[in-house]
Amino acid sequence: MSVYSQPLAWRRISAVCSIFAALLGMLCLSGRTSHALENDAPPFDWQPVSTTRYIKVTSLSDSGRGTLRECAQAQGSRVCLFEVAGTIKLKSDIVVRYGNLFIAGQTAPTPGITLTQAGLSIRADHVEAQHLAIRPGDSAAGSPPGERNGVSVGGYEPAAAYSVSLKNLSLTWAIDENFSTWYQTTHDVWLHNSIVAEGLYDSIHPKGPHSDAVLVGTDTKNVTLNANLIAFNFDRNPYVEPGSSAKATNNVIYGWGTRGPWNICNLTNNFGNLSPVVGAFIGNLWIPASFSYQLDGSIYSGIIAPTSLVYVDDNYGPGRPNDSLPNSAITSLVDPSVLTTTCPFATGCTAALSAAATEAYVLQNAGSRPKQRSSIDKRIVSDVANRAGSIKDCLSGCSRPAGRVPSTRTTRRLLRVPSDPLGDSNGNGVSNFDEWLVGYTAQVEYL
Repeated sequence: MSVYSQPLAWRRISAVCSIFAALLGMLCLSGRTSHALENDAPPFDWQPVSTTRYIKVTSLSDSGRGTLRECAQAQGSRVCLFEVAGTIKLKSDIVVRYGNLFIAGQTAPTPGITLTQAGLSIRADHVEAQHLAIRPGDSAAGSPPGERNGVSVGGYEPAAAYSVSLKNLSLTWAIDENFSTWYQTTHDVWLHNSIVAEGLYDSIHPKGPHSDAVLVGTDTKNVTLNANLIAFNFDRNPYVEPGSSAKATNNVIYGWGTRGPWNICNLTNNFGNLSPVVGAFIGNLWIPASFSYQLDGSIYSGIIAPTSLVYVDDNYGPGRPNDSLPNSAITSLVDPSVLTTTCPFATGCTAALSAAATEAYVLQNAGSRPKQRSSIDKRIVSDVANRAGSIKDCLSGCSRPAGRVPSTRTTRRLLRVPSDPLGDSNGNGVSNFDEWLVGYTAQVEYL
């Protein structure tokens, strides 16, 4: 039996960082991110400066005083901290036009922050966002259906989106893409430990059936997908367009569409230009559901520029169910000469885990609050683990409903930011702000 066809036997993997913390008696992480399974360091690790504003989100309204939109769309170095939890019904995307922003969703009390009816559009540099659930859905209210994404990174020039770090997000129920990058000024984007799932298929998109997971758009560079659960999306699992460069490591991709290999990982040049694709795929696991297309390799291309470079190592999926076949068997490329055995990235092509060990880690650690999972994320993870579930068409009122965002009462708690956030009161090399924040991070994720 192939490695990826068996339901998961649950087991907990202790992060390397936690082991060293116990041995050395010190923090080996910042309050924002554990580095236990980062195959590449994030392109940006937000740091407060003397002028940083610590803005408290106290309202679940779409806009106005005390809202996430007010904080995210402000100028200057800032961190959004949450004294409130619940669902924010957006009338339009929250558009980040000014950089030096950190959204610390882990500071929200249980059950955390959920955005619905629209998403997050990042058009600036040096932005970090963590521990949010973004579930746009098919409501008549909100952003236009043809542009209703979970997270989109990039904007028209002169906007430049780069050094963007996204960690522990739950991106579900988008009408367009759950996650996308676009525009040639977009580069160095990192998505880690997130759930990207259930893009709605036969829904309200003006082009008809859609359901797209991840789009690395034309000419965007250095996009890293690391340790994510990508599940129940018909197409773009992921799609890397011409002129782009992307690295995928230790991701679990499950339950794509029925039509062809382009439903899985697609590198096809559909634009008739000669821009090359540069891609590296290491330690990933493509797991077909009973309805998924699986007659060819997991990494597909039709037309592809002959100067493209595609590196593959230790991936399992259709074409290569186990180690008995060469690494190249995972691909189904019209031009196999673009395969390279030399890593095309200066940062290297290594993965922290083998493909065989990836699923257990990802199913434990992906999503906005792994230690406090919502019923939605629990269901998605359980369906993947048990090789069940389906692609969804709507939230309710159709034959394949996803279910609605659960109604939760608003919860609150006061936050007391350290009076000297930049200081190091106990001399351990970790700032007072990071030590304060790590307590909230530990409540929602396995460090």
